[in-house]
Amino acid sequence: MPPGRATLITILASLLLVGCSQPASNPFDPTPHDPAVVQAAIDRCDLTSEDATALRNGSLELLDSLEQSGPSSYGRDVLVGYRRDATPAMRIASLQTTHAHPALASMRATGGGTFEVAVAPGQDPIAVARDLLEDPNVAFAHPDVRLETASIPNDPYWSEQWNLQSFGAVEAWRIERGSSDVTIAVIDAGIDEDHPDFRGRLLLGWDFYDDDDNPGSNAPHGSHVAGIAAANGFDGIGVTGLAPRNVRILPIKVFDDAGGNTKTASASANDVADALRWAAGLEVPGVVTRSMPADVATLSLAFTGAYTSIPVLDRAIRDARAAGMLALAASGNRTGATPADRGILAPANAPCAIAVGSIDADLERSTFSHYAATGRTVDLAAPGGQGPSGGTVLSTIGDADWGYEQGTSMAVPFVAGVAALMLSADPTLETETLIAELLSGSARPLGGSPSELGFGVPCPDALLGAATQCGYP
Repeated sequence: MPPGRATLITILASLLLVGCSQPASNPFDPTPHDPAVVQAAIDRCDLTSEDATALRNGSLELLDSLEQSGPSSYGRDVLVGYRRDATPAMRIASLQTTHAHPALASMRATGGGTFEVAVAPGQDPIAVARDLLEDPNVAFAHPDVRLETASIPNDPYWSEQWNLQSFGAVEAWRIERGSSDVTIAVIDAGIDEDHPDFRGRLLLGWDFYDDDDNPGSNAPHGSHVAGIAAANGFDGIGVTGLAPRNVRILPIKVFDDAGGNTKTASASANDVADALRWAAGLEVPGVVTRSMPADVATLSLAFTGAYTSIPVLDRAIRDARAAGMLALAASGNRTGATPADRGILAPANAPCAIAVGSIDADLERSTFSHYAATGRTVDLAAPGGQGPSGGTVLSTIGDADWGYEQGTSMAVPFVAGVAALMLSADPTLETETLIAELLSGSARPLGGSPSELGFGVPCPDALLGAATQCGYP
């Protein structure tokens, strides 16, 4: 058929189809809205005066609701607003009454004439709010309500992080995810400072091995440790750390650059001692003293064969703890024919260190984890070994990558992350109180040996006040 006739037939067919098709019906209701209903929606907001009674009743209803939903839905600060129709003298009197409340730690003005009052540790924010509502000049009082977001991270490798999934992290994150006022010092083989899972979290650190200000390293070990404790979480990248938000990481390098393999890498006890002092804000010759000391330090390292403590490390850990920094140290990994029960290695065996051993997903001691059958042994145990399907612990490594490792080194940052969440939730915690709560609040698996597991696992959910213990009701 000639092209001209084909084109003509196509056009005619199109015209016929257009002529036969029916217009689509309008799915919208054409009925005009009632003007009175429109005006009522506008008048719902009374800009001429504030209804203090409605605000007070709303506070009481909210308090009842929060009491039912539990502490995960509100913070420890109470927000207070005074009646706007009260005289200045009445407001001042009410402010003085609020300020004198015995359960309040501090009070500050925020926007809109609202005041934020911090409730003292051990006091119930809901009970405090109810007390404040007894004042007739208080229009509203209620805890600062938390926005409920997903407590399951969207990090793509989360499904492989058995060390967090099985030990109450999700339940803990409903209460606390971390504060920028808390710092974890990672005394190790250096950290990949360009890793995407550390963005916004790293402070300026120091390299005590090379005596310079570059603690960066593509070696895997230090980054792996730092990621378990505090890799960025809920950001759609890689993995999440136990303290997934805001907590600062202070990288401190004490090893040479032997590939980050701490079995062959070199470090000195004196460098580790200096690193501890510097992290704690103490003076170290030749290095500018830190004005903001770290709160927690990880020592995922052990001196081979040092079953007796090393005095220079004993003193440094003691001084750091006296200055307010908690030092967590790996109990050591068994190698060769040496029995695991021979004892824990330095610096974990220092009197002022908290020694951490490793457990597997089945809650048994990892076979490599050192302990002492009698005498000084591990204080705590944390996941650092075999997962439920035989894999090990996934975390950040060098070259902006992620990988698996196992060892008591991996157990230490779990405890550091727990401590960071506790300090974030309660900034008033002193170091000795923090240690007491970590030890007394840890859970030893049924049938577990105190010599092998110490006081047990510091379950982050239970230690933050959740109704679960390592995820179990």
